[in-house]
Amino acid sequence: MTQAGFGKRAGGAALGVAALLAAALLALALVGCTGQPQKSEAPPQNVVAYDPKLPLVLEYGRGSCPWCVKMKPILAELAAEYRGKLNVSEVNVEEQPALADRADVRLLPTIVIYRPGGQEVFRHVGFWPKDEIVAKLRELGLVG
Repeated sequence: MTQAGFGKRAGGAALGVAALLAAALLALALVGCTGQPQKSEAPPQNVVAYDPKLPLVLEYGRGSCPWCVKMKPILAELAAEYRGKLNVSEVNVEEQPALADRADVRLLPTIVIYRPGGQEVFRHVGFWPKDEIVAKLRELGLVG
């Protein structure tokens, strides 16, 4: 292969890699990126009756969102396994859009972890496996 031939292929490959990278970043944003706390400082007061002395895992989602539907059994398991140690709840953003706006939720599902008393300490966007949620809760010192 000549230098000129390689250059032509490399240019095409570079465009392909750039397109692939852009697609991967979009997929990450839509399906499962993690991030630091954003605007919300306290869990919505009128969503659930929760014990403010316990941490809260709050999922913002909607019924027609496939990833939100997949989160339901995981949230139910967490609620059962950590009863009395952890609040677990959901907000349907179609029914309560103002709460989603207040929490700056832009993609679904968004799972937000609050410390006891209401300070947001972590949020995850996209499907989140149970073992990873538990690991994050342990890392944050919120469950044993």
